[in-house]
Amino acid sequence: MDQDDALFLHRLESGQLDAAQFDHTQHLRAAYLMLERDDFVTALYRLSNAIRQLAANAGASDKFNVTTTVAFMSLVAQSMYRTSTTNFESFLKQHPALTSATALKPWYTPDELETEAARQSFALPAPR
Repeated sequence: MDQDDALFLHRLESGQLDAAQFDHTQHLRAAYLMLERDDFVTALYRLSNAIRQLAANAGASDKFNVTTTVAFMSLVAQSMYRTSTTNFESFLKQHPALTSATALKPWYTPDELETEAARQSFALPAPR
C-alpha cells in the first residue's frame, strides 16, 4: 500500500474525509485496500464503521446500508481472489462492472435495497 492509500484510509477511518468526495469508486477503493490488509470479517467491520461514521458526520446517518456494504465488500473480495492485481487502479481495469450503479442488480432490486431491514441488517438476496 502506498502513502496515498494509507493516508486515504487514515482520513476515512479518523472521520477526516469529506463525505462529498466519497463516491462509489472511493467506497470500492476503501474495500480493496482494507481487504489487502485484513481478512474479510475484519475489513468489513472496519469499512462499515468508517462509512457509518462518515455518514453521521455528514448528517446523513440514514444513508448507511448494511446490505449494500456487505454485498459490495463480497464482490470486491471475490474479484480480488480471482485475479492478481498490484493496485486499485489495476483492479478496477480488470473489474469495471463493479463501478456500475447496477452491479447488485442480479441479486437485488432497488426497492429491496431501500428497505429499513436492508439498511439495518444484511438481507440475503431473494430467490430469482
